[in-house]
Amino acid sequence: MPTPWKQLERDTAEALGGRRNVRADFGDPGPDVLLPPGSPFGGVECKVRKALPKLLREGLDQAKRGASNGQPPLLVIRQRGSPNVLAVLRLSNLVELLRLGGGRPDRGLTPDLASGIIPVPDPAPNVPFA
Repeated sequence: MPTPWKQLERDTAEALGGRRNVRADFGDPGPDVLLPPGSPFGGVECKVRKALPKLLREGLDQAKRGASNGQPPLLVIRQRGSPNVLAVLRLSNLVELLRLGGGRPDRGLTPDLASGIIPVPDPAPNVPFA
């Protein structure tokens, strides 16, 4: 039976049309999932934990309760005092949104999906996450 983190990497790669990055050295700074050229994502990291923070679980549950007409729930979070804003949604919802926007995760994400996604500039691209 594969380890949970390896399985998450495989499942994520399959969902996004990429492949798992098998590394001989755990210190390798490369991403966990490699996506095809032209993908809108620069790096995909996969993390498995015994339990997710309560904030994430409850925030997504609340967003799900507030969604209507089958819309996917979205949790937007930010650490107080940090300019970095994170968006959290289920991977299956992300894949569906990419398909609706013109992406084809089954063939690899393509630049044409930008037609359905409005880019949001990072207010401080050089500020590390705190």
